[in-house]
Amino acid sequence: MGRSTRLVITAAAAIAALGVTTAVGAVLLSEGRGTERVPSPEATSAPTGVTRYALAERPDAPPLAGPRLDGGRMDLDAPDGQGQVSVINVWGSWCPPCREEAPDLQRVWEGVESDGVRFMGVNTRDTEAGAEAFVEEFGVTYPSIVDPDGDALLAWREIIPVQAIPSTVVVDREGRVAARVIGPVDAATLRGLVNDIVNEGKPAQ
Repeated sequence: MGRSTRLVITAAAAIAALGVTTAVGAVLLSEGRGTERVPSPEATSAPTGVTRYALAERPDAPPLAGPRLDGGRMDLDAPDGQGQVSVINVWGSWCPPCREEAPDLQRVWEGVESDGVRFMGVNTRDTEAGAEAFVEEFGVTYPSIVDPDGDALLAWREIIPVQAIPSTVVVDREGRVAARVIGPVDAATLRGLVNDIVNEGKPAQ
C-alpha cells in the first residue's frame, strides 16, 4: 500500500470518528434538555418576605377547589364565600415550619371567624393519614383542601412558588390577592394583615 493511500484511509477514519463523537454529543445534549424537572416542594423555614398588594395592583385570585380532608368539597369561588375575606394556607404534615406556624394560624382563625373571615388550608404532597394526624395534633378546626399531587396549586404558581411551603395568601372581598407570606407566618403578622383588609373601606374610628 502506497503512502498516499495510507494518508487517505487515515483521514477518512478521523472524519468518521469525528462524526460519531458529534452525533453522541448531540444526543446527550438533547437528552439533557428533555430531562428538565419542576423543582420539588421544600419546607421554607424562614419568611422570605411579606408582600402587600396596593389596591390598584391586586391580581385576581386564581381558581382553587378540591375535596376536603374531612369530606365534601370546598371552592374559593363558592357563592357562600362571596364578599368574604379569605385566608389560604398551604401546608404539609411533613413540613417542620408548617408545624411551627399551625398554632398561630388556629389562634388567628378563632379570633377573626366572627368577622366573617374564611380560612382554607391546602394540604399538599401529603398522605391522608399524615394530614389527619396533623389536624388532630394541632387542633385545627378550619377546613383544608386535599391536594396530594399539587394540581390545585398549579394555577397559583405566579403567586405562590411551587416549592414554597408553607405559604399564606389573604384574598380581599372582591376576590383579589391582597397579601402574601412565603414561609411560616406568626400570629401578630397574620392578624395585622387580615385586620387591615377586613377594615378596608370602613370609616376610621
